[in-house]
Amino acid sequence: MSYTRTPRRVFRRRVLPLLAGPTLIQYWRSFEDLERFDRNPEDPHLPAWRHFNRTVGSDGSVGIWHETYILERANYEAIYSNMPPSGW
Repeated sequence: MSYTRTPRRVFRRRVLPLLAGPTLIQYWRSFEDLERFDRNPEDPHLPAWRHFNRTVGSDGSVGIWHETYILERANYEAIYSNMPPSGW
């Protein structure tokens, strides 16, 4: 499975080398494109997410900090899974 290809629906993406670990930021063309990518077994996200949960689960060795903002409607989603204390 390859995770290096950026889906066409992603408008822009950046990987930042922060002190707490690598950080990936993606800007999607629409929430609907993001959600389709998230749930489609043909795209790499769903199989990778399932693999992550089987191998890492909640053992605390890897953290996921996921936030989704829909700016035009002022709605957002935030998921924090296995994140270490950050002091913020």
